[in-house]
Amino acid sequence: MKFSKKLIYLVIPFLFNACCQAEAGQELSKFYDPIKLREIVDKPDKAIWIIDVRTPEEYRAGHIPTSKLFPLQELEKRFSELPKDKKLILYCRSGRRSSIAYNILKKHGYKDILDWGGIYRWTYSLE
Repeated sequence: MKFSKKLIYLVIPFLFNACCQAEAGQELSKFYDPIKLREIVDKPDKAIWIIDVRTPEEYRAGHIPTSKLFPLQELEKRFSELPKDKKLILYCRSGRRSSIAYNILKKHGYKDILDWGGIYRWTYSLE
């Protein structure tokens, strides 16, 4: 099989980037499973914060126990309340706002963050 040099120059950086991203998120990725997140809720760890980026109304209607409310609209104004030395697990209703919050936090130097997605994945009771 013969590869062109152009193809190799395109593929190698892509593979390198994918590998590095996987390593960076590897530690937090174990919390992506609802069962693992439930373990954190049942036995809270002060080094891990569960962050709800929905609206206050959505939060009051039901949220993952132990989660802290940081609405997406207020996130940038409240950076001083979000420590950079904690693991942050973000969620919203469907996963769209948590994805946006993830990108905002990454851009501002937060490293240990996980976009958990939508609350619909939480199969346990809400608070």
